[in-house]
Amino acid sequence: MRPARLRRALAALIALPAVALAAVGDAPADYAARWPLSVPAGASLVRLPLTAAVLTRLQTADARDLRVFNAAGQAVPLAYDATPPAPQPAPEAAPLALPAMPLESDGAQASGDSLRVRIEADRAVTVQAHGAAPASAPAPVVGALVDARAVAPPLAAAELDAQWPEARPVTFHLHASRDLQQWQALGSATLYRQGGFATHTRVALNGAQLKDQYLRITWSGADGVRVQSVRLLPVAGPAPAERPTAALSWPAGTAPGALEFRLPFATPLAALDLRAEGSNTLVPVRVLARAQREQPWTPVAQHVVFNLNDGGAVRQSPPIELGQSAWREWRIEAQGTGFAAPPPLTAVFAPAQIVFVAQGAGPFTLAAAQEKAAMGFLPLASLMPGHRPGAQHGLPLAKVQGDDAAITVALAPLDHGLPTRQWLLWAVLLGGVLTLAAMAWALMRQLGRGDATPGQNTS
Repeated sequence: MRPARLRRALAALIALPAVALAAVGDAPADYAARWPLSVPAGASLVRLPLTAAVLTRLQTADARDLRVFNAAGQAVPLAYDATPPAPQPAPEAAPLALPAMPLESDGAQASGDSLRVRIEADRAVTVQAHGAAPASAPAPVVGALVDARAVAPPLAAAELDAQWPEARPVTFHLHASRDLQQWQALGSATLYRQGGFATHTRVALNGAQLKDQYLRITWSGADGVRVQSVRLLPVAGPAPAERPTAALSWPAGTAPGALEFRLPFATPLAALDLRAEGSNTLVPVRVLARAQREQPWTPVAQHVVFNLNDGGAVRQSPPIELGQSAWREWRIEAQGTGFAAPPPLTAVFAPAQIVFVAQGAGPFTLAAAQEKAAMGFLPLASLMPGHRPGAQHGLPLAKVQGDDAAITVALAPLDHGLPTRQWLLWAVLLGGVLTLAAMAWALMRQLGRGDATPGQNTS
């Protein structure tokens, strides 16, 4: 009998977390944010990468307010996973061949202001010289433009299919841009050919990513250069995990000298991407944070935010790396001349995913934003018997429906009123003063009555 009682006691202990989970936030309606999920047909165990739209709604730093519900409103077993996929050897990817469009000019020098680029609805690009008068002779070609907006993987190098005069060293310069106005330098290489000898036509790109960007190729050292096409060589091996990002909008009335805000979510920040506006801008900043207004500010990072024009190429500062900072209130102090206006700010998150059992009938719903939710995650190994490290990254992929667009999160202003603790202290002090005043008033009344009694006449 004793072993039977022991088994019943253990069963009761195992059931306690489920009872607690049912008591706090175990229904979809208890969560302020909900998203429908697309789950692969026939899959029993799936993984769901957490997007910025989800991460910016969490109200707990450890993501315990995440749930997945089936059609019956039942929470399904799930595990939280923040481990990056292990690098795996991969065969060299096939080069991506893209045509190059000539950039013509009516002068001897190329200028970004002399180009007119028209982008059609079907993503077709037309390049024209702006303000060039018709002439019988063809306009000189001063560069080439490549539409690389559809190129997703990081790139190791670019091979140029080009023609240039013999016995003349020619230096090719590669730049990238999203708007054809601000250009970021990628790399350059000097090429030479004479008779049967020719150097390689490869320009190292060192893992640069051209997604949603254009590639510009210019040269110096010779005239009569032509670039017909470009072969982009992807980096061999897996690309680094892309970090979710969310644009942040400043509260109304934010002063550019001391940027203060409160995050409306509890997800830890991996980095803050602060962008300087205007040409040749450099601003040292100090980043401070705190959990709540009762606490003093804690220095978190120092950084230099810059936007520099280097010979037509724009160099911008990298994001401010923060590790995994779960602070809610932030202050960015600009030093020197500071910012003329609150600069663009983007939150960067560490990649994470959940693994859940597609238990019960669909459709399935992802829920979040419940500050008082109990911990509902199970160990990953309990969902995957015989679990091997990294095996979860090969599970079928679930997706959040309608969550492809970039998002902007409104920051909350700081409350500069007295902290709650000070209000309580003032209330206690005021209550004590009122109590003492009432006691003094009662004592004075009693003394007044005592003084009046001996003065009464008796007959």
